[in-house]
Amino acid sequence: MSSKLTSAEDREYVEWAKMFLDHSLGKTSVQEFNEKVKNWWDHLPFKNESGRLKVELSIARNEIEMLGPANMIGFFDLANRYYLLNDQIRTAQLDGSARIQYYLENVTNHGLLATKFDSIFRVVIGNQKMEGNVDNNLVQEYFSLRQRLVSDVDHVFPWIKPIARNFVHKVMLAKCLESQVSFHLHMDVNAIKYPITEFDFYSESYRQKVKLHVDFGLEAFQIFWEHQIYKNALNTLLIVLELNELAKYINVELDLDVVALMEKADWLVNRLEVEPKKLCVPGFLELYNKRVYVAKL
Repeated sequence: MSSKLTSAEDREYVEWAKMFLDHSLGKTSVQEFNEKVKNWWDHLPFKNESGRLKVELSIARNEIEMLGPANMIGFFDLANRYYLLNDQIRTAQLDGSARIQYYLENVTNHGLLATKFDSIFRVVIGNQKMEGNVDNNLVQEYFSLRQRLVSDVDHVFPWIKPIARNFVHKVMLAKCLESQVSFHLHMDVNAIKYPITEFDFYSESYRQKVKLHVDFGLEAFQIFWEHQIYKNALNTLLIVLELNELAKYINVELDLDVVALMEKADWLVNRLEVEPKKLCVPGFLELYNKRVYVAKL
């Protein structure tokens, strides 16, 4: 018994899903995937705003993942694309759920772009410091642009989270929380891993941020756990455990049953049949204490 596709939109979705699955399974490279998607989209007889945004966000994500020291010129194009996509999402004819989903995907991409920019420039500046030849203009430009990127990301979450919580779905809220805490943890790890300046661990604002983000991470984990979205549950649980290591380092007391959380992490690893992941924060804190500069990305 065979089933027939009922519409052109069904066929579009199947073609998109096959390309995405092939890429996820490693059958196509990032560049091949982007080229296939662009070609597929250009030749579609039927197009809609939601589909266009899905394609453009996917392409942007892959281009960010390909970004490196050798092609940093692409950084500026991708940063500008974030603002353009935000405008397109704002004016598109979308339901509330789709609009929040696309805003979240766009800001998550922008966060990934920010962490890439941050790590690459920290390596460049760190190497200059070791050679005793620091370009002070570069340092000023780096800190200015870093602040702008972090501000861009931080601007979005305070207003998409309440909408997700009250008008969309708890899972959407969990994804917002996961993206927010993941972004800030990666930026903190960059600062510890590539220490071009002293990290202000003991400021009250940082101590409060660690506590707040542990709460965010636990809330996201609980939602994913209850809805059996185990991959995201494991990711948020690992983020909480990494933050717990930072909290221990700065003597912030957390009301966490770490043993129970690690048991759940072990269960999720077995359930997902993935390799156990070792926490990275303890090792980088040890290097930071010795002021050992990690010069490789």
